Amino acid sequence: MVTGFGYILGLDLATSTFFTLELPVGVRSNYMLSCAEGSGIYLVSADGFHLSVWLHGMMGDNDGAGGWLLVDTFCVRCSAGRDWVWMAQDGDFLGVAAVGDNAEFVFLDYARYGVVLYVHLRSRVVEKVHEQALLDHHFIRPGMNHIPIYPFMMIWPPVFPALKNRRHDQEQ
Repeated sequence: MVTGFGYILGLDLATSTFFTLELPVGVRSNYMLSCAEGSGIYLVSADGFHLSVWLHGMMGDNDGAGGWLLVDTFCVRCSAGRDWVWMAQDGDFLGVAAVGDNAEFVFLDYARYGVVLYVHLRSRVVEKVHEQALLDHHFIRPGMNHIPIYPFMMIWPPVFPALKNRRHDQEQ
C-alpha cells in the first residue's frame, strides 16, 4: 500500500507481518507500483517529462533485502518522435496513470492537453492513445482532473470455449 509519508507499507503473507519500504531518493509523489516477476516491486515515477524505473528485490533474510535499484531513466519528450507536437510550458508534467506488470508499459496523463500517452518502457516507444476535449486547461493542477486508467492484459488472440449446438443436442 502506498502512503503519503515517503514509504510503502507491505504485508508479508508467508509470515503475516507488516513491513515498510522507504521510497527511492527524490521520489515523493507521482509514481505507481508494479509487481515484478519472481519476487519484487517496480516503481515508475515521473518528474516533469523524465521517467525513472526502479526495482526493489524482496528475496533475502530481512524485509527490504537489496534496496532500490535504478533500472532506467529517460526523457519522454526526447523519445516521442515527430508524430505529436510538444508545446511544453513551464510547470508542465506527466502524471503516472497506470503501470503494467513487470513495468513493461506505463500510461502517462498529460493533463494540460487532455492527452494520454502509452510508453513501452523497454523499447521507449511513445504513442498518443487518447485525447479528450479540453474544458479549461488553465485550472489543471498536479493530481487533479486526471483520466482514470485501468489496464488489463489478456492472451491474444483470445480463445473461447466451443459452443454446443443446441438444435443438434435437442434432436438426439
